[in-house]
Amino acid sequence: MKELKNMKDIVALCNGLYTQYEDILTLIEMGYEEEDEEMVAEIRGELDEFIRVFEDLRISTLLSGE
Repeated sequence: MKELKNMKDIVALCNGLYTQYEDILTLIEMGYEEEDEEMVAEIRGELDEFIRVFEDLRISTLLSGE
């Protein structure tokens, strides 16, 4: 049961990363369309958070052998 919960947590995290990825792409498209340089900081912040979570997941997966 514990392993199943861990796997469900990983799947939920992956789904969240995918949603965040799509949101970042949308922000980039909006920035280009509106030619709004002020969105760069917001996009950078979202991207930094995405990378942090992704790397945490990647490292935990490598260490667990899954």
